[in-house]
Amino acid sequence: MAVTRLQVSFLLLLATVLMLSGCASKPFHERSDQELTALLIERSGISTTLTSLPKSLDEGLEKQREKFASQPEVFELMVKSFREAFDPKRLIKNMEDEVTLKLNRQDKLAVLEWYDKPLGRKAYLMEGFMDTQQGQDAFGTYIDSFEKDNKTPDRDLLEFAAKLARETQALQIMVDTMSSVSLGLITGFNGLLPEEKRMNIFEIDQRLLTIRQHLSEQMAPSVVLVLAFTYKDLNAEERTQLLAFFSRGAGRKYMSTLAQGMNSNLERAAMRVGDGVARGVAQLPEKSTSGRVPASTNK
Repeated sequence: MAVTRLQVSFLLLLATVLMLSGCASKPFHERSDQELTALLIERSGISTTLTSLPKSLDEGLEKQREKFASQPEVFELMVKSFREAFDPKRLIKNMEDEVTLKLNRQDKLAVLEWYDKPLGRKAYLMEGFMDTQQGQDAFGTYIDSFEKDNKTPDRDLLEFAAKLARETQALQIMVDTMSSVSLGLITGFNGLLPEEKRMNIFEIDQRLLTIRQHLSEQMAPSVVLVLAFTYKDLNAEERTQLLAFFSRGAGRKYMSTLAQGMNSNLERAAMRVGDGVARGVAQLPEKSTSGRVPASTNK
């Protein structure tokens, strides 16, 4: 049941994807389709998640710096390629395009108006708390209390959280986010190799599949625990209403659109890392690329 800080970070970012704010400066039906799309992306938490991603990427890359001690130019190229590939503005624009393509005006209005109701507002406050340091600390205490007493949360609450995870495709979204970082590293290191030694797309896909399977097995319990903690103060009727919204109609279509959009968006970004590194390596002085891939990473 142990949950690492990295897992908690991604899970708490994911939590903001599930709820929307209920405030609006003017009625939704008076807004243009473009405004509705932008509002959905902003209030769903997608923009926050994607804007925060570069920081997580920088932290992950920093752990690789020592491996490039003799090739600082190559390391900086990796960092530059990641930042360009995962540029938040580009990723957010891609998600807006996905929503525009998959959701019609009626779908957008239905989702926004549902979240403008009392339950949507209540859930939004719960999500807001989870996005604070106090919320993260409270979640840690929540988990520790069960591990200390060798107990589990209320059975009904866990069943609700598991159903919500399935309906919102929460695990898929989180795995897509985390695996995109791994894929970016794979394609980045691959771009450092001489062309004749680079992995082909099939070999990369095989590595990614293994990573995704591992993440899915590792993170499935964590997703349920985060959702259980987030919504533990909803009563039985409210939980039923929440599940009903995400299991049919515009709510289901909305979450499916977000999940599919995040998957394709982040995967394309990760592949751009390799392309950027390959182009950059060709422009570096020969002495900077001698050896190219550190021995400890060329496996």
